[in-house]
Amino acid sequence: MPPPPVGEPSHEHADQEQAEAETASNARSGSAGQIAWMACWLILLVSAITALAYFNPLKLRRTTPQPEAAPEPLEEIVIDPWEGEVRWSERDDVWLVLHRRKVRILAVRYEAVRTKDDTNTVRVSDRKYLQIDVRVMNATTDTPTYTSWFQLGKASTARLEDDQGRRYPIAMLVDARRVKGHTATAAMTPLERIDDVLVFELPEGVTLSDIRYLRLTLPAAAWGDEGEMRFQIANDRIKTTF
Repeated sequence: MPPPPVGEPSHEHADQEQAEAETASNARSGSAGQIAWMACWLILLVSAITALAYFNPLKLRRTTPQPEAAPEPLEEIVIDPWEGEVRWSERDDVWLVLHRRKVRILAVRYEAVRTKDDTNTVRVSDRKYLQIDVRVMNATTDTPTYTSWFQLGKASTARLEDDQGRRYPIAMLVDARRVKGHTATAAMTPLERIDDVLVFELPEGVTLSDIRYLRLTLPAAAWGDEGEMRFQIANDRIKTTF
């Protein structure tokens, strides 16, 4: 048989090239399929890890935000009893500090008072009272005893007057044995807070609209010291319920 013409591939050579091409194509197809398969598994794996991390109860316990206590005011006004007459503080975002005991006003409310009687029955007053919420803190290392400026059925050592000089009497609440928010006495553990409420009556014939400001005097005798703290409370700080 004569040899094939020069420049024309033999059938065997052509078949071999075709087989090699098909093998390469199959290899490429196989590689592409394998890569796609691995990519799918990788996506599934990442999704599973993400889901586990999201629903992990330990993680939820770590990341669930907890309610935070209201931040305390950073500024302090230190009272020096040797400077003469103590000034009135008109700020509601500071501590007044005397002998390293600190006091601030938390709120001023004009609303009904919740009390408990001898039978532990909760009662709500049928009239409104002026209530001043205070916070006391001891910044020393000793532990004096705090005795509230408001004592049920007794005259108050605190003084409350308005811009016209009218005196606001302490509420007697004679049938009450406990008042909501009231701390009659407590040990002033260093750096621990004591919250208390002082309850006053409006003078006869006086309404809130008659008040431009109130002046509250709190003697340091409440924990056995000398001197006093003075707060001036603007009318717009008084919150009332209807």
